[in-house]
Amino acid sequence: MKFADSTNNSADERDAMKSAGSTGPDSTNNSADERDAMKSAGSTGPDSTNNSADERDAMKSAGSTSPDSTNNSAVERDAMNSAGSTGPDSTDNSADERDAMKSAGSTGPDSTNNSAVERNAMKSAGSTGPDSTNNSADERDAMKSAGSTGPDSTNNSAVERDAMKSAGSTGPDSTNNSAVERDAMKSAGSTGTAPASTLWPAPASKLWSQVGVGLGSLALISIGYMQYEQARLANEQARLANEQARVATPQYKVQHAAEQMLQPFDPIVRLAVSPPLPRPRIIQNLKEITDVPGVTVVSGQAGAGKSVAVEQALLGRRGVLRVHVEGDAWEAKMLAALGITQDQLAPMLRKVMQDLQDQIPGPCPIIILDVPRDSLITSMRTLNNFCKELAINIPLCHVIVLVSSMKHAMGIDVGGRERSSIVVVSNFTLEEATDFVCRLLAASAWGDGSTRADAASVLTERIGTNPLALAHACHLMASKSMEPHVVVDRLRWWAMKDMKDLRYFSLTHPIGKWLIDALLASDGGVSQMDSKWCKLGITARDLATGLHNCRMRGATYNPETDTWHFASPAHLWAAQQTAAQSSGCTE
Repeated sequence: MKFADSTNNSADERDAMKSAGSTGPDSTNNSADERDAMKSAGSTGPDSTNNSADERDAMKSAGSTSPDSTNNSAVERDAMNSAGSTGPDSTDNSADERDAMKSAGSTGPDSTNNSAVERNAMKSAGSTGPDSTNNSADERDAMKSAGSTGPDSTNNSAVERDAMKSAGSTGPDSTNNSAVERDAMKSAGSTGTAPASTLWPAPASKLWSQVGVGLGSLALISIGYMQYEQARLANEQARLANEQARVATPQYKVQHAAEQMLQPFDPIVRLAVSPPLPRPRIIQNLKEITDVPGVTVVSGQAGAGKSVAVEQALLGRRGVLRVHVEGDAWEAKMLAALGITQDQLAPMLRKVMQDLQDQIPGPCPIIILDVPRDSLITSMRTLNNFCKELAINIPLCHVIVLVSSMKHAMGIDVGGRERSSIVVVSNFTLEEATDFVCRLLAASAWGDGSTRADAASVLTERIGTNPLALAHACHLMASKSMEPHVVVDRLRWWAMKDMKDLRYFSLTHPIGKWLIDALLASDGGVSQMDSKWCKLGITARDLATGLHNCRMRGATYNPETDTWHFASPAHLWAAQQTAAQSSGCTE
């Protein structure tokens, strides 16, 4: 060794250097005896200034080529003397530590904190470097058997180094590895740090600790989730309460009802033909008169197509509400369907009118009151007041009253005929009826073009041009494979029954017989004003009400012309037959 001994070496330490033949000068603090030790050893430099004579003697016998550490004792230098160490021992090594280096032939100083047992481990292992400063004797024993070429981890225990010993590890183990972890490395022949997967299985104590931590975490998660659910449920209940409070407000009810009414009108076409035969004159008339508030009564014979005409005229229009008047509670049902009260109906109509006029100036809301023939309404007063209040007194909408019965038609009174419009939907014309029959038969794949035209001629001549009657006849021909004349005979039979019932109808007088006789005697119908019953004080409304109540269908009333007519050509034929039979019986 080419450098001086430490200034704090004792005499025994310098003696060790003396025997080692140190080749470097001693430190400037060596005493005379220390330098004598270097002198005998052939030292080329002064000994440490604090070395005693005994320390230099030790160096002299060892032939050390460099001074020992300044804190080495004589016993420590003796260890270096036998080992032939070429460098000073660590300043804190004891004699036992140097003995370990002596037997191991260490070429460098041991760690400053190694004990004698630790150096013994290095001695047997032939370690070429110092052990970790925190290694115990058992740790160095592990390195001894393993022939480790580097220091073990500073936190490894004896059991950890045993794992390295069997595994022949060439590098330090992880500082946190336990004995079980290193055993895993031993079996795997690992040359480095054990992977994280070797943490299982763990010792029982550590396992229960991990289980406790896991259960605690699970409990915390469960508590947090319960708190979250409680908060969420509370928020949901609050939201529902706010929503219920908002829905219960009059403003919301009016707005919701208006939104329902503003949906495009999309009715179900009930006529048995697709698409229905258009009625351009009636449709155009309805479109024009419904743009402003008012009341329109649409009447006509049953099956004439009143509902279909109104539906075609208003198809796709916004702001249309249809109400079925089937009994005296019709208004309450309408308000319940809209979700509003009687007092909220007018504000709702104002809202609809405002929305419509903002988009399309002119059109107003439309309410259709559909009064079927078999309606159980006992009084028309409620219906009349409804029309007057919303369409006449406060013009908020246009009311269309669809009636199939003359009784209901004659019962509508909104303050005079000048305050309402009347649209009578009559039967088809001959051309419309022929086209209608041909289309129905073609849809059913009945016959060819010429046979369909012949069938249409027979049906229109003997049954008439009522759309419903013609549709029924075509259905029988297609479904029952009947010929036209067979269908005519069946329908005439029903007409014959109607005429017999009508002949025996009376209102304190034989009004039915009078009506049939008057119709047979006239060509274009019987005027109400010139009739025999009118002179007796029986009005057209009284007669229409009586016929409706008794379900008499042989005759019909036209309010536009104030005249009475047979319901169909089949009824005319039946009346002629019954009259001939009555004449024969009389004769």
